[in-house]
Amino acid sequence: MNTLKKLCILLSWVAAFSLLSTASVQAFPEFSDNAEMAAAKEKKEKWVRPVDSSKTRWLFDFAGGINFSQNYLQNWAAGGESSLAGAAKLDMTLLYTYQGHIWESKLKTNYGMAYTKTNGLNKTVDNLLVSTSYGYAFPGDHFFAKAYVDVQTQYDLGFANANGRKNHDDYISAIFAPGYLNASVGIEYRLKNMLSVYFSPASSRTTFVMDDFLANQGLFGVDSGKHVLFNAGMSLQINFAWTFWKNFTLKTDANFFTPYNRDFGNIVVDWNVGLEMAINSYFSASIGTSLKYDDKVKSIRKDGTLGGPKVQFREFLTIGIGYTFQQKSKKLAF
Repeated sequence: MNTLKKLCILLSWVAAFSLLSTASVQAFPEFSDNAEMAAAKEKKEKWVRPVDSSKTRWLFDFAGGINFSQNYLQNWAAGGESSLAGAAKLDMTLLYTYQGHIWESKLKTNYGMAYTKTNGLNKTVDNLLVSTSYGYAFPGDHFFAKAYVDVQTQYDLGFANANGRKNHDDYISAIFAPGYLNASVGIEYRLKNMLSVYFSPASSRTTFVMDDFLANQGLFGVDSGKHVLFNAGMSLQINFAWTFWKNFTLKTDANFFTPYNRDFGNIVVDWNVGLEMAINSYFSASIGTSLKYDDKVKSIRKDGTLGGPKVQFREFLTIGIGYTFQQKSKKLAF
């Protein structure tokens, strides 16, 4: 009986305290607001990673296409020559995020050729890039500690003159001649999937010339007779993608590298800008430019002799058949 009496008294005190608390909040709302603001401020200051730990996050982008162009002339008073050209491209990105971890792998490749009766077959574009990176987020999920590796090369022989392949002239480039292996660790800033800025004070750039004919000429900065050149330095990468109107997307990626040796300050530049216009899932158009500079890459004069390094520039406009596929989770961490 005494126990039941004590329990009733305790419940009475709890009920009275609850009534008094409610009344004081209603009578003095500013205290309630201050309390809520203080609680919100404390919650804001305590960083919580916006990731559902029970699920993984995947994003996969695939864009591929083929375009053709044809021009036929017969008894054309203004002159000219019939031609046939085609190109293919593939652009894939796989992104995985989980509890602040982020792993991203990319494959980008293009290859195209043009044919004229005078010069025969000549390639118009030829490149291959495979990259992978791993990062871990600092509080806030915008800055990451990151490690990055990529491999770049081409598929086919390159010639100095337009009719070089037809006349079996000496070639000036080949697969993995040159080839580049870039590796680095550093800090990356990400703004959702639109902007990425990555700076690495600890980078390496390894140049390969695996073709004996080209290696013996001492091309691409590699000493004559050797096949590999290694440089340590710092690098900066900027990637930006912005869909600004329906299916119009502006993309740019820029890579800069300078070595920690007597050539420090001589910057290797690789900068691409493109505007992609998706008409529908199967037809698209794109226009873009590529700019490259490497003081180790010599220019080729018209007479076939080597000259000094120069800015390399390419502009393209393509309209063709392609397919774009995108699959992403409903929620992404970034």
